[in-house]
Amino acid sequence: MTDYSRAACLGKADLYDRTITPHSMADYYDAVKEARAVCARCPIREACLVDNADNEGVIGGLTITERTPLVIYDSCGTPAGAEKHSRNREPLCDACRKASTEARRKRRQRRISAICGTDSGYFRHLRRDKNEPCDACKQAHSAAQKARQWAKRDAS
Repeated sequence: MTDYSRAACLGKADLYDRTITPHSMADYYDAVKEARAVCARCPIREACLVDNADNEGVIGGLTITERTPLVIYDSCGTPAGAEKHSRNREPLCDACRKASTEARRKRRQRRISAICGTDSGYFRHLRRDKNEPCDACKQAHSAAQKARQWAKRDAS
């Protein structure tokens, strides 16, 4: 547990509040600038950033939008967390394995469903799958052919 009695921002609640609910954008930018200066000289900056990363306002010298990539993308239980394990040559934890599998499944599903029911899906069936196109792709192809014919007539 971090000892916050040494924090440079101790007793500066008004500064913290102004970074969350500013009166104007100028006030927000002034408060963020002042908070960054306070955090820069704080002896527990890194610990504060780790402990309070999900909170609003300036924490450890970073705003919530600056901290979001640090918190979300490398956290265990996310696909990026699984990639981080791989980069570090570590075995995947259960949460990262599950997140990676789910992300892969969603990508595969999105790739399949995005193509079927379109004119390009019709040709995908013929070329890649080498089988009869589904009804949705046949309808899309027929509609695309009609649209091309109408466009050709209009151009003449």
